[in-house]
Amino acid sequence: MSSLRKARLAIDTIRKLGSRILTRSSRKPVREANHQLKQRCASVNSPSSNSISRVSCNSGYSLRSKFNSFHLFGKQNHRAHPSNLNGARRFYHSYHAHQNQISHTHHFRRNPRSLRNNLITVLVIGGVVITVWGLERIPYSKRNHVVFVSKDFERKVGEIYFEVVKKIYEGKILTEPHPKAVRARLIANDIVVALLRGLNDDKRVQESSKKGSEVAIYHLEGLKWEIMVVNEPELVNAFCLPGGKIVVFTGLIDFFKKDAEIATIIAHEVGHIVARHGAENISHCICFLILKMIQILFAPRTNMNYAYEYLFKLPFSRRREKEADYIGLLLLAKAGYDPRVAPQVFEKLGELTGEWLLEDYVSTHPSGKERARLLSQDKVMEEALGIYKESKKKEESGFFWESCIILYLVTSLSILMMTW
Repeated sequence: MSSLRKARLAIDTIRKLGSRILTRSSRKPVREANHQLKQRCASVNSPSSNSISRVSCNSGYSLRSKFNSFHLFGKQNHRAHPSNLNGARRFYHSYHAHQNQISHTHHFRRNPRSLRNNLITVLVIGGVVITVWGLERIPYSKRNHVVFVSKDFERKVGEIYFEVVKKIYEGKILTEPHPKAVRARLIANDIVVALLRGLNDDKRVQESSKKGSEVAIYHLEGLKWEIMVVNEPELVNAFCLPGGKIVVFTGLIDFFKKDAEIATIIAHEVGHIVARHGAENISHCICFLILKMIQILFAPRTNMNYAYEYLFKLPFSRRREKEADYIGLLLLAKAGYDPRVAPQVFEKLGELTGEWLLEDYVSTHPSGKERARLLSQDKVMEEALGIYKESKKKEESGFFWESCIILYLVTSLSILMMTW
């Protein structure tokens, strides 16, 4: 009886030891397991247990033969020895269930690849559709850009922000009896009228429309232009919100003495509205958020903030400022102001804010010297001067006919008075 107990103990030990060795979490070498098995079998010294020990140790049921008789994923080798014991069968079923779990794990690990491929496909197709759908051409500069924000949404954002500005500067808003408010309103009115007149009869806009590459001016239709003057003597600034909301601070009016200088700043801000820079900036932010979510899914340890800031956001911001300078220069000339004043204005602003060596690389705005240099280029200034001379001729001819009409009315009135 003692020999039978020892034999059963050896068989159970083989089964338990094998299940521990062949798990994926801890794989011990097969040779070491076989060595331990032989030591346990050698401890059975009784002659009555030799047949059992031979069956368990030499008849094909060793851990090496057992491991070789099964595939890695739990498939049984049909050449396995037929004299396997019940313990071995139980071991096989346990091992087979474990490998099914492993195969499911491998299948789960393959899913992220298909998910990644599907996500990339959706992004590529969506990017192409958005690019084709949102492609627009900017007036004056003729630059193509992608904007997938509607004009209604853009105007709503501008109106909300304008109400916020009103609440912030409540009690400091100047109304029209004030001379500074009247001056700012008249200058802004000249720029807006020049914009509307220029979009209607500008030959360059009409020619580009005939070629089939129409510029986007639909966002300028039906705008309710409004100007607000804020009494802030220390703030030399102005801005224009989507929807035609212009905000001018009294510090700007006090710093620049000439109307043409103030008109340069207002025309620059209106240029942002013409080019839809606000909507373009919102579109870029949405694209960055999408890329940020993808980065979190596939590369969570990667930080894209600095790359986005210095390689994407700031360069695009400086390019938009240069474009607004160019559009504002043409609007300034169209309104009848001398465009040669504009480079001097931006140089003064640069001296006021204080510039440093890396201003053109780490700032949202180009340096004043760089902006003045770009506007002073022969091609740009000649174009602006041509518009300026044309507008002055129209102004002079209009003044002539107005004078004739006034003279006619005065003469007619005097004749009527004499007849009475």
